[in-house]
Amino acid sequence: MKPLSLPSLLIPAVIFGAVGAVLLLAFPTIMFTPFTGILFVAVAGALLYFGRKVVALKKDEETNLTATGAMNVAMFAYSSAWVSAAAIGFFAGAILSMVRNFHADYVQTSALGAVLSASGAIVLLVVAVLVERWCQIDDDDEQPPSKGLGQNAG
Repeated sequence: MKPLSLPSLLIPAVIFGAVGAVLLLAFPTIMFTPFTGILFVAVAGALLYFGRKVVALKKDEETNLTATGAMNVAMFAYSSAWVSAAAIGFFAGAILSMVRNFHADYVQTSALGAVLSASGAIVLLVVAVLVERWCQIDDDDEQPPSKGLGQNAG
């Protein structure tokens, strides 16, 4: 699996930042609650739990996780990083769009919810990148690709 490229996570963040800003310009009464941030933190906790099991598997310690399960954890971390980067961008764009109406109480409440949700997404992004790094394996046991079925035919 190709390792996660941190600069490439800026792409969904910028795209969804623009989406969040345009959405809040078109619909300025959208309310954000901090419950999304709680969900992100809960997913980060589950990811961290399974990431520690991958570390135990790599150290040959006793664990009930298999190699296939470790691959699933790696893909979970990989996709969580992309989703959290997009969510951070979306909430950042929404917050920037809310600044023009910040004098209204509902906008202040919604901005607080968006900040807390973005904070939860940041926690998930950090945990996802960390667990994805834990799931990396050494390249020593990988073999070069074969040239096809008839490579030894004479």
